[in-house]
Amino acid sequence: MDIIKEIKDVIKNEIEALEKVHSEIDTYGKDFTKAIDYLHNVKGKIAITGVGKSGLVGRKISATLSCLGSPSFFLEGVEALHGDLGMVGMNDCLIAISNSGETKEIITVAQILRDKGITVISITGNEKSSLASISDCHIKIHVNEEAGSFHLTPTSSTTCVMAIGDAIAITLSKLKGYTLEDLAAVHPGGKIGEFLKDRKKIQQTS
Repeated sequence: MDIIKEIKDVIKNEIEALEKVHSEIDTYGKDFTKAIDYLHNVKGKIAITGVGKSGLVGRKISATLSCLGSPSFFLEGVEALHGDLGMVGMNDCLIAISNSGETKEIITVAQILRDKGITVISITGNEKSSLASISDCHIKIHVNEEAGSFHLTPTSSTTCVMAIGDAIAITLSKLKGYTLEDLAAVHPGGKIGEFLKDRKKIQQTS
């Protein structure tokens, strides 16, 4: 096996998937605008649910939203059906992630919460899926194939969903007028915290 070629092929596959999603943003622009409008005006928090790899991506998106001024929490799809649905308040909204749009647990969670009047935004690869059909707003993120020999393991699709999550979080932060001072207040640790602390010291002495 040519290891370098294999690594480059995987990365190329994911780059091509991102380019495809990027090229389709204009086509599905109204869906993104609608989703951002819902998320910008939510009075509570943004709950994100998913299972498997979609769940792991959902955790990252939730963390990024919270870091950039849009309070969020992750709702594990299976645990939600065993009591954790109580984490979601009436002023919250839900982002449900499922590449197929047919993940039973996620469909059930979304349906229960929507029946309560909670806004449901779904991210799937199929606009005709069961999850998309019960959502207030659907964002389509479809890739032609996953990376790797079997083209089954979530790779390119999860990369694209994570990128969309970053785009949503950053767009919301700009709409809210989120500042470096706001970031410093929630991120005192690590290199980012050190940078912001030093920046504040420089501003105070200048």
